[in-house]
Amino acid sequence: MPTVPHRASDYLKTPEAIAAYLNVVLDDPESDHEDLMAALRNVADAIGGVSELSRRTGLNRAGLSRALSARNTPKIDESNPAEGQLRKLNALRKSVGNEIAEEA
Repeated sequence: MPTVPHRASDYLKTPEAIAAYLNVVLDDPESDHEDLMAALRNVADAIGGVSELSRRTGLNRAGLSRALSARNTPKIDESNPAEGQLRKLNALRKSVGNEIAEEA
């Protein structure tokens, strides 16, 4: 019997599914930066690719493409690790019209 590769993006059809998927990755204590980047690549694929993600977020397409590349691991700004990453994550969140759980 032939097998078909699993693509998470095939199951990310609604904003609620995308939010639930990202929340699982963010809430999992075993998840790391690479897991988050893989999840964001899956979300980009689900909504139509990096160009569509760029259009929805207003973020630079080339920068997003580099950041989401499986060959490249973006560096976290150690001087202020949360500010830039949270801005980008919020732009991504807003672009797909969902709510990612935020902890105070």
